[in-house]
Amino acid sequence: MKLSVIIPIYNSEKHIDRCLQSVARQNLDDMEIICVDDGSTDNSYNILLWYQQHNPKIKVYRQSRKYAGSARNLGLSKASGEYIHFLDSDDYLYDNVYSQIYMQAAENKLDYLKFRCFCFMAGSGIQNEDHLEYSLLNVPEKYFDGRLLNVEEDIDLIVKQFSHTPWSGIYRREFLEKNNILFNELICVNDRSFYATVIANAEKISLSNIAVVNHQIGRETSLVGIRAKNFECHYKSFYIIENAMKNVSEKVRKTIIQSELLDTIYWFNNMPEYLKTKEQDRFNDFIDKLDMKYIDQNEITNLNQNISREKRLELIREDVSGECYYRYSKLTSAGKRIEDILNKEELKEIYVYGVGEIGRMVLSDLSLSGSSRVKGIFDKRAANEKIVVEGYENVGIKTPENIPRDNVPVVITPSRNYTGIIRELVDNGIEQSRIVLFNDLLKIVDEL
Repeated sequence: MKLSVIIPIYNSEKHIDRCLQSVARQNLDDMEIICVDDGSTDNSYNILLWYQQHNPKIKVYRQSRKYAGSARNLGLSKASGEYIHFLDSDDYLYDNVYSQIYMQAAENKLDYLKFRCFCFMAGSGIQNEDHLEYSLLNVPEKYFDGRLLNVEEDIDLIVKQFSHTPWSGIYRREFLEKNNILFNELICVNDRSFYATVIANAEKISLSNIAVVNHQIGRETSLVGIRAKNFECHYKSFYIIENAMKNVSEKVRKTIIQSELLDTIYWFNNMPEYLKTKEQDRFNDFIDKLDMKYIDQNEITNLNQNISREKRLELIREDVSGECYYRYSKLTSAGKRIEDILNKEELKEIYVYGVGEIGRMVLSDLSLSGSSRVKGIFDKRAANEKIVVEGYENVGIKTPENIPRDNVPVVITPSRNYTGIIRELVDNGIEQSRIVLFNDLLKIVDEL
């Protein structure tokens, strides 16, 4: 058996036909379709039984309401495929994609193959390609050449720019079983620990340029509302991940755990105020108990018990890259781009300082928008190496000392040490009024 497709179903009578038909149409013959009904109260189960009678590839299981993590685990326990794909019942596949991604994964014996996904709006069906964490349109093309990703070197890309959703990749079943990788069975946030443990244990990860899943967004059932009412799941998920990261490298562990903390803070900040008030004490207790050795590398970590709650939150946010990625995701989720922010701020021309992960993300986004605002790119590393940024191959990247002394704003994109960079620029004759922090620009996303 080449592939097992596992679909958890709960009250999906309006969507399950479209989903199952898209799977059944695939041109991969040697596969099974495992449907797990999670205690549906509508007609979903009867629809599944009908499909099971008419398609020998479809196998139907039923359990009482235990939520998606438990349903996926049940499906995994029944699977016999070499590779596993988890598909949501309100999503559907593009035609004839399974044969292509299976071939790439199997030929290279990949543990995990990540692929492109696009989104469509519930109700209207209108395509929405702004979710870059799904489409991967902001990932440089070089990563799609079949190379293996290096988790240690590419951890920022893997954690901060890729979606953590299980349906955006396929997994070698033997790899999952060998490492005992399952979903947690919380009401929500039941997939983040799965992704974290996959990343921490996988030795062979690669990207596919193929768009596989069309993911529905904008359903009536609000994920924000579900998370808000069951917010303790965030804390439990964090502790599950923290425990699972004990034997990985410091860099990988810190990146993953910090991502989980920022995710928790992001969702807390986006809760309705009346629910946030109810949750405040538990959130404070969670922050107070954090082990800061995963967050801050300074000597202050030796004084764990004496760090105030405010200082803890400050240290969590010290590396603003995670905050930038979250705000950028929020920007693109609203169908907006960096170009819209620059329009609002009336920044007609800019110099970009820094071509790390965030700098490249900014430049990639502006390039996709056809922007001509970037008049120069600067990075300290240009003193020792030739730096090329996709979309800006004809732009010579120079050291910061070469920033012209004019009135064009300098947008600083590095994730660390903003204060030191500002001081250096000012010492080199750049007026502070010209300096713009990219993280501050993203703060206006709610105003767009």
